[in-house]
Order: sequence, then C-alpha cells, then structure tokens
Amino acid sequence: MKGKNSEFQQFACNILQSIPHVPWCPVAPYTGDRLGGWVSENFLALARLIKWFYGALDKVAAVDTPYKEPTIPHHKWLKGMCIDWLEAHGITFESMLDTTVSASEKLQTSCQDYVSKRVPLKKADAKTLRSMVATYKDSPTSSIPALVKDQLCSVRNIINLTQAWQVLVAKIMSTEATEESICDIDQHIKIFLTLFARVDKSMNGGKKNYIPKF
Repeated sequence: MKGKNSEFQQFACNILQSIPHVPWCPVAPYTGDRLGGWVSENFLALARLIKWFYGALDKVAAVDTPYKEPTIPHHKWLKGMCIDWLEAHGITFESMLDTTVSASEKLQTSCQDYVSKRVPLKKADAKTLRSMVATYKDSPTSSIPALVKDQLCSVRNIINLTQAWQVLVAKIMSTEATEESICDIDQHIKIFLTLFARVDKSMNGGKKNYIPKF
C-alpha cells in the first residue's frame, strides 16, 4: 500500500459526508491523516463504520500509478514534486544523517531538528526538501536509492487491522465488566497490537533507525 495514501485520501475525502447525521453516529469529514477538529464521538462513529470505510481499499490499491520523475530541472521542482521523489526512493530525514550521504552541515541540522520533532516530509519547508533532492542529484558520491516497491503492505493486512480495531472497540464499549470480559479485552488488545505492528513494520521497517510506532 505504500505510495497509495494520496489516492485513498482523494477517494475518501467526501465518503463520510454521505452518511446521514444521527445522534448515535456523529460522523465528521475525513480530511486526511491528521483529522483536525475530530473529538472522541467522531472517532467512535468511525469505529462503527470502519469496515465499510476501508471496504474499497483494494480498488484504490489496484490503481497502477508508477512514479514518473518530473522532466524539469530538479532545482525548479515544487514542494510536492520533491516529496514524491523522496518518498519514491525511500529517502527520509534520517537518510540525510547517514555518514555515506554528502549532506551539508546546514541540511543535516535541519533534518536532525525535523527528526527530533517527528515532523513528516510533507510538513517540511520546500527549501529543505529541494536541498535533500539536490544532495543526491548533484553529488557524485551520494548514489540515488532505487525506487521502493509500491506494495510493501498488503491490503489484507490493513483490512485485518481495521477489523481487529472494530472488534476491540466493541469489546471495550461493553456495558458489563466481568473477569471473563476483561480477559477477553486483553486478548483482543494483543491481537490488535500484533496486527498493527505487522502493518507498521511492513510500511516503515526498511527505514534507517526504525522505531515501532506502538
């Protein structure tokens, strides 16, 4: 699924707005991975609809959109072009801190700051992103990494994860708390975290200095 995030966001941006507003399922617009403005009841509503919401994921993943590098000189690339190129080659802020990469001291400082603040590529300033591209494009000693494979995480793994999350939420929201139900919830938490770790590692495990998100 790596590289399909933008396609899914385009597909899903208005999908929740098609749901009629009802008191027990107050959905909010899906605007991307940040979900700004959402509160607990909106996340709970999504938990109720999550299998339906991600039901078309296989169609999005099936879209063949191989990366094509812009034809204009890289120093004229827009911010989005730089992000696409860096992601297509699996280059991160951590990559620029590698001793084998001929990054300038100023660029390394900027990248180190982004790493410490856990800033994603798309939130970085355009100047830094262009410098990252130029470090590989213009340096005779920094070889450009090969294009990463587009299917690092299977659709089935993500579907399994969303289903495990829905079941877990249903268990947690139970009106009864017994010794048996607590043990059951504990087991489903472990199932969810196992599936989450599998998805996280398949999408990010190849990065240098990878740290599991859970």
